[in-house]
Amino acid sequence: GSATDATVSGGGVQTVLAGGVTSGTTVDSGGTEDLAGSGYGGTVAAGGSQTIASGGMDSGTTLDGGSQTVDAGGSATGTTVSGGGVQTVSAGGVAGGTTVDSGGTEDLAGSGYGETVAAGGSQTIASGGVDSGTTLDGGSQTVDDGGSATGATVDSGGVQTVSAGGVTSGTTVSSGGTENLAGSGYGETISAGGSQTVESGGVDSGATLSGGTQTVAAGGTASGTRIDGGSQTVSAGGSATSATVNSGGMQTVSSGGMALSSTVEAGGTQTVSAGGTVSGTQVGSGGTEDLAGTGEGETVSAGGSQTVEAGGVDSGATLAGGSQTISAGGSATSTTVNSGGVQTVSSGGVAGGTIIDGGGTENLAGTGYGETVTAGGSQTVESGGVDSGATLSGGTQTVDAGGVATSTTVETGGSQTVGAGGSAASATVGSGGVQTVASGGVVSGTIIDGGGTENLAGAGYGETVSSGGSQTIDAGGVDSGATLSGGMQTVSSGGIAAGTTVSGGGVQTVASGGEASGTAIAAGGSQTVDAGGSASSATVDNGGVQTVAAGGVDSGTTIGSGGTEDLAGSGADETVLSGGSQTIAAGGADSGATLDGGSQTIGAGGSATSTTVNAGGTQTVSSGGVAVDTTVNDSGTQALYGGGTASGTVINSGGTQSINSGAVASGSVLSGGGNQDVGSGGSAVATQVDSGSEQAV
Repeated sequence: GSATDATVSGGGVQTVLAGGVTSGTTVDSGGTEDLAGSGYGGTVAAGGSQTIASGGMDSGTTLDGGSQTVDAGGSATGTTVSGGGVQTVSAGGVAGGTTVDSGGTEDLAGSGYGETVAAGGSQTIASGGVDSGTTLDGGSQTVDDGGSATGATVDSGGVQTVSAGGVTSGTTVSSGGTENLAGSGYGETISAGGSQTVESGGVDSGATLSGGTQTVAAGGTASGTRIDGGSQTVSAGGSATSATVNSGGMQTVSSGGMALSSTVEAGGTQTVSAGGTVSGTQVGSGGTEDLAGTGEGETVSAGGSQTVEAGGVDSGATLAGGSQTISAGGSATSTTVNSGGVQTVSSGGVAGGTIIDGGGTENLAGTGYGETVTAGGSQTVESGGVDSGATLSGGTQTVDAGGVATSTTVETGGSQTVGAGGSAASATVGSGGVQTVASGGVVSGTIIDGGGTENLAGAGYGETVSSGGSQTIDAGGVDSGATLSGGMQTVSSGGIAAGTTVSGGGVQTVASGGEASGTAIAAGGSQTVDAGGSASSATVDNGGVQTVAAGGVDSGTTIGSGGTEDLAGSGADETVLSGGSQTIAAGGADSGATLDGGSQTIGAGGSATSTTVNAGGTQTVSSGGVAVDTTVNDSGTQALYGGGTASGTVINSGGTQSINSGAVASGSVLSGGGNQDVGSGGSAVATQVDSGSEQAV
């Protein structure tokens, strides 16, 4: 049967059995409609109730303050729930296309689809309830524990609340809409002006922020968020994993928040506030990371940039062609700079343990320590920069004006260049390594090991050159206090060396135009003064040798016991102590030597002028040698051998001149006890024998 336009008043009941049809029924206060058949276009007023039983189907009912209950097996479509009205969909019941107006309520434990909840209206999805396609047009949807909602649209003023245990997927939050997630969410889209909050216990996956905002609160977790022009904020206690930040997008990690494995693409920005933590961020070309918190394990690709701000601490980043800038107050450790990558350490910034590979660059105006620079990599210590303990394993370090480098180790293929105004201390230059000091640069305490090289055009102090190592002092270079322990020092034209100590196989070579002063030549050490070179105030100790080549100049040398000077150039004012010896070879010319117990031998073609021979000293004039104006004092001896000549010798008390066969002495003066012995074949010409002196022929 069928009934049309019935009115069910207080206490009245309309029962529509299976197969029965009713339309236009009005259920007033106190009235009841029980529907197991089909109903259309009814109205349920305040206080009235409609129950749709199993098999019942209702369409187009308006709940004008009244209630509609959809039991298991029942269904309602197109219901409008007005002020005070309530639609209850039990487990197994179905409601579709419901419109919940202001003051209306839908309680869903069954299935719902395509509803619209207007401003002031509310929908609750209880445990077991499943809803799809609802539009919150200013109204609210609450998904309780065990409930689920898919494909909801949250428009301006609308709010979707997902409680712990609730599930939502595919929600679209438009401008002015809000989603509060304490349960589980999947694949949401948050448009510009829309917002999502992942609350404590909430877990969200795969949201897309198309200009909208996502806030991950304490205890909340978001993964796989795609940030397209919107922003994600990870608050204290919140965490985000595998976010992708695209052009115009921003991920902000607040103090106490954490983000893992984010990807920042062109035009995207990741900002890590003080106290925030990130790990494993991938910064692509055109992407930016600003770090004032803690970061680790980032990868910055070509065109990408990372800035470590004041208070920021980063470790283990890889610059795969990208850039890292460490601002004042920021620090980074164990960064790896690959080809095309650049690490810039600003004044007040700190970098430690950086690895700079081939094609990578570090520019240091702050503080650096413990870097490793491999072949093809470069480090520049700029003005104000201070670096300590770098290892150049084939790479280069340049110390600019105002920069300071200490304890650098230069290995095979590596090079350290100290420019004008730069300084380096305590470097170690190993085999195959090179230290170059430009004019105006300063180095001190460099250790040059076997196979290592230092080229000095600036100022150097206290270097140690080991066996096989070499130091070259170029034009304009000034070195002081070097120790050659088996190594070699070459003083080139225009170079100056002072206070060098040469021992154990070490060699100092003073080339044409070079100058050396105060060299100490110990056992096994040697100094060679080439033509045009000059040496002054050297000390030659036991086992040491000074060689002055033709054209070389020497003055003020002190030759100790066991020390030797071989003079083929010009010498002046040497002192030869007991056990020391000076040999003047062909072309050599010496003046003003003092033999304090030591010996001077003048070979063929050599000459000595104004030598003073004191006690224990001996001047020997060999064949072809010439001595002029020698003074022989008490216990001193001048011995002339075949072909040797002496003129103007003064032999004082206790002194002896011995003229052997073939030798000639002329103009000798025997003063106050001096002795002249003229041996067989010897010749003395115009000798003056004063009182107390003796000439024995």
